[in-house]
Amino acid sequence: MIAVGKQRRGPGLVPFRTFGPPELCTWSCGPGVCRFQTTEPQFARKLSKRSDASLVGQSVTNRYLRIFREQIEPWRARCLVTRYLKAANEAFSEHPDSPAAPKRAGKVTMAEKQRRALLESGNTKNTHMPAGG
Repeated sequence: MIAVGKQRRGPGLVPFRTFGPPELCTWSCGPGVCRFQTTEPQFARKLSKRSDASLVGQSVTNRYLRIFREQIEPWRARCLVTRYLKAANEAFSEHPDSPAAPKRAGKVTMAEKQRRALLESGNTKNTHMPAGG
């Protein structure tokens, strides 16, 4: 669930209104400037790769914490947080079926059998195909 801090009504900037869970949240810190805070290395890697984002703070204790600053509109920052969280949750929620052993197509198997039979009989006509293809 995405947490949203208290809202003040009226014009102007609402300082320190956060959007997102503790793993990745954002807030506006000036006109067109937002900060992102994360406690997960995977989100920090993604944020560090963004061209306009810069690391402005990190934890000095034994807990993982990174704070990034980026020139981005608050609505875009919220969309970014939502997108990053959705991608991270999908990686854990989807359980792919166990992979089945690859099966050879029937036509390919038949062609290979015919090729081997021709080679064994000594007929070298039309046997220029490489094995398996």
